[in-house]
Amino acid sequence: MRLTSFSEQQAWLSLRCLLALFVSVHGWSRWFADGVLPFARGMDAELPLGFYLVCILQGMETFGSLVLAAGRFVSVLSAVFAIIYSCSIYFYHSYFGWFSSGGKQDGAEYAVALIACFLCVAWRYLPRQIFSIKQHWQSAFEGDSYLFSSRYSNGPWLVLRWMLLGLIGSHIAYRLVHWSVADMVRLMPEYVLAPQALAWSVTVIQALALLAIVAGVYRVVAYRTLACFYVAAIAFYHAWQGWKVSGTKHNGVEYVLLLTVVLLLSSVYEQRLRSRAASASEDVNSIDGRLDSELA
Repeated sequence: MRLTSFSEQQAWLSLRCLLALFVSVHGWSRWFADGVLPFARGMDAELPLGFYLVCILQGMETFGSLVLAAGRFVSVLSAVFAIIYSCSIYFYHSYFGWFSSGGKQDGAEYAVALIACFLCVAWRYLPRQIFSIKQHWQSAFEGDSYLFSSRYSNGPWLVLRWMLLGLIGSHIAYRLVHWSVADMVRLMPEYVLAPQALAWSVTVIQALALLAIVAGVYRVVAYRTLACFYVAAIAFYHAWQGWKVSGTKHNGVEYVLLLTVVLLLSSVYEQRLRSRAASASEDVNSIDGRLDSELA
């Protein structure tokens, strides 16, 4: 299926299932690695009721993710996962700074990306009744049939846009402020020719793409250009480092894959906006033409 043929509902379904996959991988990998009890005991030593909090986390990651993928209780589960990853920033990631990829480890940026995506999914799947005078809160626990109207659908896309600008822009700003692409060069394969020039070229193109997104020009091209860079990063580096980017594993696929998917879905959204605007313009022109012919 071509990206442009995606409906908005299919786009959100894709993001929802991807988030469920990310969450479930952490839960099930911890389970099969016999890491649940050590993690629970460690948290119990740090926090009151830490053992039980880990049990809740494990249950949410292993079973709550399956319910989320199935499209049930989407808004509630997404909000709970956003809270969980907010706590992970406070208790763990904040001690390691911001970056969790590109030569840095265990920072907060991946957790921030997950929080933003979960909040957008929760927002997008809220029932339309919440926005009416008669509120039926029980319908917030239903699935896809309660997607609210397009009147409120632009907000989550705007949040995702600014999330991408912030996350990608932070890496570009770090390279420019320190005037160094050493971390980027270090991660490149040995056979790459002129790695410094390539790293700076990628940085400049990424910066121009972000400026285009902010300015509202060539957004589809900008999103897809950035996505192509991340696909290349996955193929040449991250895929060989495993899946995870935090904990005992680093520089895996999951964070870059999330950015890639959000970039592609955002390009679909922008393409559909352009198509709608062009269609509306054609309708107006046809109406004007009919009026002119009638007046003549």
